[in-house]
Amino acid sequence: MKKILLSVVMPIYNREGFLPKVIESYQNQSFSDFEMILVDDKSTDNSFQICQNFSKIDNRIKCFQLKKNSGVAVARDFGNKKASGEIIVIADSDDFAYENRLKIINSHFIANPDSDIFYTNLDIHYLNSGEKKTRFFQPYVKELLYNINYIPNASSSYKRKCYFEVAGYDPKQKIGEDYDLWLQFSDKNFKFGFDKRSTVLVTMHSKSIRGQSQDVHQSYIERVWKKHGSTGANLEIVKKLAKKKTYEFFSQPAKLELWFKISA
Repeated sequence: MKKILLSVVMPIYNREGFLPKVIESYQNQSFSDFEMILVDDKSTDNSFQICQNFSKIDNRIKCFQLKKNSGVAVARDFGNKKASGEIIVIADSDDFAYENRLKIINSHFIANPDSDIFYTNLDIHYLNSGEKKTRFFQPYVKELLYNINYIPNASSSYKRKCYFEVAGYDPKQKIGEDYDLWLQFSDKNFKFGFDKRSTVLVTMHSKSIRGQSQDVHQSYIERVWKKHGSTGANLEIVKKLAKKKTYEFFSQPAKLELWFKISA
Protein backbone atom coordinates (compact mmCIF):
# COMPACT_ATOMS: atom_id res chain seq x y z
CA MET A 1 0.00 0.00 0.00
CA LYS A 2 1.27 3.48 -0.87
CA LYS A 3 2.04 5.59 2.18
CA ILE A 4 1.40 9.28 2.65
CA LEU A 5 3.56 11.02 5.22
CA LEU A 6 1.30 12.31 7.95
CA SER A 7 2.18 15.28 10.16
CA VAL A 8 0.60 15.09 13.59
CA VAL A 9 0.45 18.69 14.86
CA MET A 10 -0.15 19.15 18.58
CA PRO A 11 -0.36 22.48 20.42
CA ILE A 12 0.48 22.23 24.12
CA TYR A 13 -0.09 24.44 27.13
CA ASN A 14 0.42 23.19 30.68
CA ARG A 15 -0.44 19.56 30.04
CA GLU A 16 2.35 17.77 31.94
CA GLY A 17 -0.16 15.38 33.53
CA PHE A 18 -1.53 14.13 30.20
CA LEU A 19 1.32 14.67 27.79
CA PRO A 20 3.51 11.55 28.15
CA LYS A 21 0.64 9.11 27.64
CA VAL A 22 -0.83 11.18 24.81
CA ILE A 23 2.49 11.20 22.93
CA GLU A 24 2.88 7.48 23.57
CA SER A 25 -0.54 6.88 22.02
CA TYR A 26 0.96 8.13 18.73
CA GLN A 27 4.25 6.30 19.16
CA ASN A 28 2.23 3.09 19.50
CA GLN A 29 0.26 3.55 16.28
CA SER A 30 -0.14 0.60 13.91
CA PHE A 31 0.94 3.00 11.13
CA SER A 32 4.43 4.38 11.65
CA ASP A 33 5.15 6.65 8.65
CA PHE A 34 4.51 9.99 10.33
CA GLU A 35 6.15 12.95 12.00
CA MET A 36 4.93 14.63 15.15
CA ILE A 37 5.17 18.40 15.54
CA LEU A 38 4.87 19.45 19.20
CA VAL A 39 4.29 23.18 19.71
CA ASP A 40 4.54 24.34 23.30
CA ASP A 41 2.63 27.58 23.82
CA LYS A 42 5.07 28.86 26.48
CA SER A 43 3.89 26.51 29.23
CA THR A 44 4.64 27.33 32.85
CA ASP A 45 4.87 23.68 33.90
CA ASN A 46 7.18 20.89 32.66
CA SER A 47 5.38 20.33 29.34
CA PHE A 48 8.21 21.65 27.17
CA GLN A 49 10.80 19.54 28.97
CA ILE A 50 8.62 16.47 28.39
CA CYS A 51 8.46 17.33 24.68
CA GLN A 52 12.23 17.70 24.49
CA ASN A 53 12.76 14.37 26.21
CA PHE A 54 10.56 12.58 23.68
CA SER A 55 12.24 14.30 20.72
CA LYS A 56 15.64 13.05 21.92
CA ILE A 57 14.57 9.40 21.80
CA ASP A 58 12.23 9.42 18.77
CA ASN A 59 13.44 11.13 15.59
CA ARG A 60 9.87 11.36 14.29
CA ILE A 61 9.13 13.93 17.02
CA LYS A 62 10.04 17.60 16.54
CA CYS A 63 9.69 20.00 19.44
CA PHE A 64 9.18 23.78 19.33
CA GLN A 65 8.28 26.46 21.84
CA LEU A 66 6.63 29.80 21.10
CA LYS A 67 8.32 32.91 22.49
CA LYS A 68 5.16 33.92 24.34
CA ASN A 69 1.79 32.39 25.17
CA SER A 70 -0.21 33.12 22.04
CA GLY A 71 -3.24 30.84 22.01
CA VAL A 72 -4.16 27.60 20.31
CA ALA A 73 -4.82 29.10 16.86
CA VAL A 74 -1.32 30.58 16.68
CA ALA A 75 0.22 27.32 17.91
CA ARG A 76 -1.65 25.24 15.32
CA ASP A 77 -0.66 27.61 12.53
CA PHE A 78 2.99 27.53 13.64
CA GLY A 79 2.92 23.72 13.65
CA ASN A 80 1.39 23.54 10.19
CA LYS A 81 4.16 25.75 8.84
CA LYS A 82 6.80 23.48 10.36
CA ALA A 83 5.13 20.30 9.09
CA SER A 84 6.40 18.51 5.99
CA GLY A 85 3.66 15.91 5.53
CA GLU A 86 0.98 15.93 2.89
CA ILE A 87 -1.69 15.48 5.53
CA ILE A 88 -2.08 17.49 8.75
CA VAL A 89 -3.45 15.34 11.58
CA ILE A 90 -5.01 17.45 14.33
CA ALA A 91 -4.05 16.37 17.82
CA ASP A 92 -4.72 17.81 21.27
CA SER A 93 -2.46 17.33 24.26
CA ASP A 94 -5.18 15.86 26.48
CA ASP A 95 -6.77 13.49 23.92
CA PHE A 96 -5.56 9.96 23.21
CA ALA A 97 -5.31 8.42 19.75
CA TYR A 98 -6.55 4.87 19.30
CA GLU A 99 -3.94 2.54 17.83
CA ASN A 100 -5.48 2.57 14.34
CA ARG A 101 -6.12 6.30 14.00
CA LEU A 102 -3.27 7.09 11.62
CA LYS A 103 -3.83 3.91 9.60
CA ILE A 104 -7.48 4.88 9.07
CA ILE A 105 -6.48 8.40 8.00
CA ASN A 106 -3.83 7.16 5.60
CA SER A 107 -6.17 4.57 4.09
CA HIS A 108 -8.91 7.16 3.58
CA PHE A 109 -6.73 9.58 1.62
CA ILE A 110 -5.27 6.79 -0.51
CA ALA A 111 -8.73 5.39 -1.32
CA ASN A 112 -10.19 8.88 -1.82
CA PRO A 113 -7.50 11.03 -3.49
CA ASP A 114 -9.99 13.84 -4.15
CA SER A 115 -10.85 14.12 -0.46
CA ASP A 116 -9.48 17.24 1.26
CA ILE A 117 -10.71 16.96 4.86
CA PHE A 118 -11.42 13.79 6.83
CA TYR A 119 -13.03 13.25 10.23
CA THR A 120 -14.41 10.41 12.34
CA ASN A 121 -16.51 9.75 15.39
CA LEU A 122 -14.80 9.85 18.76
CA ASP A 123 -15.26 8.71 22.35
CA ILE A 124 -15.43 11.01 25.35
CA HIS A 125 -14.03 10.29 28.80
CA TYR A 126 -15.52 12.41 31.57
CA LEU A 127 -12.67 12.52 34.05
CA ASN A 128 -14.72 13.43 37.12
CA SER A 129 -17.32 10.68 36.77
CA GLY A 130 -15.23 8.12 34.86
CA GLU A 131 -18.02 7.78 32.28
CA LYS A 132 -17.07 7.00 28.68
CA LYS A 133 -19.41 7.33 25.73
CA THR A 134 -19.31 7.67 21.96
CA ARG A 135 -19.98 11.07 20.42
CA PHE A 136 -21.61 10.58 17.03
CA PHE A 137 -21.07 12.95 14.13
CA GLN A 138 -22.30 12.78 10.53
CA PRO A 139 -21.30 13.11 6.89
CA TYR A 140 -20.74 16.59 5.48
CA VAL A 141 -23.71 18.75 4.50
CA LYS A 142 -22.60 22.22 3.43
CA GLU A 143 -25.67 24.24 4.45
CA LEU A 144 -25.80 22.50 7.81
CA LEU A 145 -22.23 23.53 8.60
CA TYR A 146 -23.16 27.22 8.34
CA ASN A 147 -25.69 26.60 11.11
CA ILE A 148 -23.80 24.32 13.53
CA ASN A 149 -20.31 22.88 13.87
CA TYR A 150 -20.80 19.12 13.69
CA ILE A 151 -17.21 18.40 12.58
CA PRO A 152 -15.01 17.23 15.48
CA ASN A 153 -11.66 18.99 15.68
CA ALA A 154 -10.09 16.25 17.82
CA SER A 155 -10.52 13.52 15.19
CA SER A 156 -9.97 15.55 12.01
CA SER A 157 -7.23 15.77 9.41
CA TYR A 158 -6.79 17.66 6.16
CA LYS A 159 -4.46 18.18 3.22
CA ARG A 160 -1.72 20.61 4.10
CA LYS A 161 -1.96 22.31 0.71
CA CYS A 162 -5.61 23.16 1.41
CA TYR A 163 -4.63 24.96 4.58
CA PHE A 164 -2.36 27.29 2.64
CA GLU A 165 -5.06 27.99 0.07
CA VAL A 166 -7.16 29.73 2.74
CA ALA A 167 -6.38 32.30 5.45
CA GLY A 168 -5.69 29.58 8.01
CA TYR A 169 -6.27 29.65 11.74
CA ASP A 170 -7.45 33.04 12.97
CA PRO A 171 -5.31 34.17 15.94
CA LYS A 172 -8.27 36.14 17.30
CA GLN A 173 -10.29 32.92 17.69
CA LYS A 174 -9.49 31.73 21.22
CA ILE A 175 -12.30 29.19 20.85
CA GLY A 176 -13.78 27.84 17.62
CA GLU A 177 -10.66 28.21 15.47
CA ASP A 178 -11.61 24.85 13.99
CA TYR A 179 -15.13 25.96 13.07
CA ASP A 180 -13.73 29.00 11.29
CA LEU A 181 -11.30 26.77 9.36
CA TRP A 182 -14.04 24.31 8.35
CA LEU A 183 -16.08 27.19 6.96
CA GLN A 184 -13.04 28.52 5.10
CA PHE A 185 -12.70 25.08 3.51
CA SER A 186 -16.44 24.96 2.82
CA ASP A 187 -16.35 28.43 1.22
CA LYS A 188 -13.83 26.96 -1.24
CA ASN A 189 -15.99 23.86 -1.84
CA PHE A 190 -13.26 21.51 -0.63
CA LYS A 191 -14.36 17.90 -0.21
CA PHE A 192 -15.04 16.47 3.26
CA GLY A 193 -14.88 12.74 4.06
CA PHE A 194 -16.26 10.93 7.10
CA ASP A 195 -15.81 7.55 8.82
CA LYS A 196 -18.14 6.35 11.58
CA ARG A 197 -15.37 4.61 13.54
CA SER A 198 -14.06 6.30 16.69
CA THR A 199 -10.35 7.08 16.45
CA VAL A 200 -9.76 9.34 19.45
CA LEU A 201 -10.57 9.32 23.17
CA VAL A 202 -11.29 12.91 24.20
CA THR A 203 -10.77 13.86 27.84
CA MET A 204 -13.27 16.22 29.47
CA HIS A 205 -11.83 17.88 32.56
CA SER A 206 -11.99 21.15 34.49
CA LYS A 207 -8.93 22.73 32.80
CA SER A 208 -10.01 21.89 29.26
CA ILE A 209 -10.55 24.78 26.85
CA ARG A 210 -13.87 23.05 26.13
CA GLY A 211 -14.95 24.12 29.60
CA GLN A 212 -15.04 27.85 28.76
CA SER A 213 -18.16 29.70 29.84
CA GLN A 214 -21.13 29.57 27.51
CA ASP A 215 -21.17 33.35 26.99
CA VAL A 216 -17.52 33.36 25.91
CA HIS A 217 -18.04 30.35 23.66
CA GLN A 218 -21.11 31.93 22.09
CA SER A 219 -19.31 35.17 21.32
CA TYR A 220 -16.69 33.28 19.30
CA ILE A 221 -19.34 31.29 17.43
CA GLU A 222 -21.08 34.53 16.49
CA ARG A 223 -17.78 35.96 15.29
CA VAL A 224 -17.31 32.97 12.97
CA TRP A 225 -20.83 33.29 11.58
CA LYS A 226 -20.28 36.98 10.86
CA LYS A 227 -17.00 36.28 9.04
CA HIS A 228 -18.67 33.76 6.75
CA GLY A 229 -21.94 35.55 6.09
CA SER A 230 -24.06 33.15 8.12
CA THR A 231 -27.19 34.46 9.83
CA GLY A 232 -26.73 31.89 12.58
CA ALA A 233 -28.29 28.59 13.53
CA ASN A 234 -31.87 27.87 12.56
CA LEU A 235 -33.41 24.96 14.44
CA GLU A 236 -35.81 24.02 11.64
CA ILE A 237 -33.00 23.94 9.07
CA VAL A 238 -30.90 21.80 11.40
CA LYS A 239 -33.82 19.43 11.95
CA LYS A 240 -34.31 19.13 8.19
CA LEU A 241 -30.66 18.60 7.22
CA ALA A 242 -29.09 16.81 10.18
CA LYS A 243 -28.95 13.11 10.91
CA LYS A 244 -31.03 11.98 13.89
CA LYS A 245 -28.14 11.76 16.37
CA THR A 246 -26.80 15.16 15.30
CA TYR A 247 -30.19 16.79 15.80
CA GLU A 248 -30.65 15.06 19.15
CA PHE A 249 -27.29 16.36 20.34
CA PHE A 250 -27.85 19.97 19.27
CA SER A 251 -31.43 20.05 20.56
CA GLN A 252 -30.32 19.36 24.13
CA PRO A 253 -31.16 22.34 26.42
CA ALA A 254 -27.53 23.45 26.88
CA LYS A 255 -26.85 23.26 23.14
CA LEU A 256 -30.08 25.05 22.29
CA GLU A 257 -29.01 27.91 24.53
CA LEU A 258 -25.49 27.98 23.08
CA TRP A 259 -26.27 27.66 19.39
CA PHE A 260 -29.84 28.88 19.06
CA LYS A 261 -30.07 31.38 21.96
CA ILE A 262 -33.06 29.53 23.31
CA SER A 263 -33.36 29.47 27.07
CA ALA A 264 -33.66 25.94 28.46
